Amino acid sequence: MSDAYPVDGPQLAERHNFAAKLYTAANAAANEVEALLTTGVPLPTEDPEGAVQVTQPVRAGATVERFRQMMQVDASTKWRVVPLKGGQEEQAACTHLERWWGGFERQHQWHTKRNYKRDAIWWFLAFGRVYPEARFRQDWQNIPGRVPIDILVDDPRTIYPVKGRDGFLWYTKQYPIYRREAETQLDRLREMGLAVGETGWLSQVKPDARVWAVEYWDETWYCLGMSPQPAAATPEMIKPYYVLANEHKLGFVPLAEGLCLDTPLASAEWASQSVIGPVVSHLKQIYILASKMATGVNLFYYPLMYYVSATGQVVIYDPNNPKQLQPLPPGAEVKIIPVQVNAQVLQQLMSFLMSDVNLRTLPETAWGSEPQSLQSGFAVAQVLAQVASAVQDKAPAFAQALAWNAGHVLRIAEQLAGGGGINLQVPADFDE
Repeated sequence: MSDAYPVDGPQLAERHNFAAKLYTAANAAANEVEALLTTGVPLPTEDPEGAVQVTQPVRAGATVERFRQMMQVDASTKWRVVPLKGGQEEQAACTHLERWWGGFERQHQWHTKRNYKRDAIWWFLAFGRVYPEARFRQDWQNIPGRVPIDILVDDPRTIYPVKGRDGFLWYTKQYPIYRREAETQLDRLREMGLAVGETGWLSQVKPDARVWAVEYWDETWYCLGMSPQPAAATPEMIKPYYVLANEHKLGFVPLAEGLCLDTPLASAEWASQSVIGPVVSHLKQIYILASKMATGVNLFYYPLMYYVSATGQVVIYDPNNPKQLQPLPPGAEVKIIPVQVNAQVLQQLMSFLMSDVNLRTLPETAWGSEPQSLQSGFAVAQVLAQVASAVQDKAPAFAQALAWNAGHVLRIAEQLAGGGGINLQVPADFDE
């Protein structure tokens, strides 16, 4: 690989594929978590028609939401700029930055119609990592009352940072975009005077179809490529159409990172984990067992019977199958088949799995119920302390990611301060 920025489509694809392969296992685990949160667990069925039953597990989603509520990010986040030296002038400058940041956050939320912190905490808990990006938006300069700085918090599965010992070396990002939107964005780039590459191939794409954008960022260069197909969709590198190379001159990689269950392991798969990632298979087992118990109840809700006719012939009389119901012949003797569903064993197994889920996510006390195994107030207090510790253990990593990103925004604002016609005014924030 070249040490310089990618100068054409093949080099851009090479960089992206190299970075994407680092996160293959991590993204596979995230996909499994997403399936558990959204689609549910496909279960075997006793239906002779072969219909597939899907159970939507609520405990996985409830665990993520419970963590989010208990972390109280919106209510507890306080921004402080630490003075680098003593004196009233330095303190006044820090206070000014804090108020500017509060106003910028409110303005950003108003204009973008999204709360980036709320999005970030969900990605952080559900997929185990979050990547806030700070962007200078030159196309926002002419919008009245708007600071041309954006904060993006996109799906972490689309972002692939390459790390060195001292931080991010560079990262790539891949995402789909509608052809109409892509053409609008490229026209804006041309209006800014940027040298946009050949984009005639877009005319062969349907207007409502999507193309794939691949971005490259390092501390100096930004590159953009587009392709009708994902750049890493197959083992063979697909050449994206090279669109743009721009020297952004920020002097840093504008990406921050927050890891939920961070570890010192270097592999991206184990560097972070979702709050429900370690027990995904257990959660699936719980709902599969619940489905089996429900199937047993349905099968034997009406007792199975048979009758012996006057000629001594034994005939099964199944009340669960209306098609087989028919009048009993005279002299028939009805017998009920004693059925015992092994629900107790299934329930014991579910209890075992639930206890493991409680140990790896949140104990029952976090949901407002007292576990049966706790016989004293002291034991309950200890479990509550463990719940608080589990929640607070994740807060610093998330706060660090937000602070890291805030530093990027302030550095961009500082570099823009001397630019002509750039509006950096924000609504005043007088909260102490």
